[in-house]
Amino acid sequence: MQHAFAMTTDYAIIFEPPWYMQFDMGTTFNMFFRDAGLIDLIKNDLHGTTKIHVIRLSDGQVTTLDSKRWSLILHFSNSYMLDEDTLVVEGPAYEKPDDNPFKIFSAENMNCADSISQHEYGSVYKRYILNLKDKTVKHE
Repeated sequence: MQHAFAMTTDYAIIFEPPWYMQFDMGTTFNMFFRDAGLIDLIKNDLHGTTKIHVIRLSDGQVTTLDSKRWSLILHFSNSYMLDEDTLVVEGPAYEKPDDNPFKIFSAENMNCADSISQHEYGSVYKRYILNLKDKTVKHE
């Protein structure tokens, strides 16, 4: 699941969280004929880790890094190169694998202002330092 991606002058950076959409007949049927929505197709690997794909724009070479932790980042704030082997990506990240930040948009929460503001789906501002030489990710 990818909402947006980060870019530097030389790279596009795509975060692949351990979330995926699973289409099955039962959920699809319920979407059309019962009280189910697109959000019900989202599945989560609670023990999965986020993969980060770094694409060099000049030749399309892809380097994949494993973040070694579960995280979900939807909107990227800043990205830049420290040197030719080190990239920095910053943005608000969700780090609780058992939370679903999209649940705040569910029908039961949208009917009440308190439900929208009183949830525990909050994100934290994170800095990911990507080392392309040794393929490691440092979290700050």
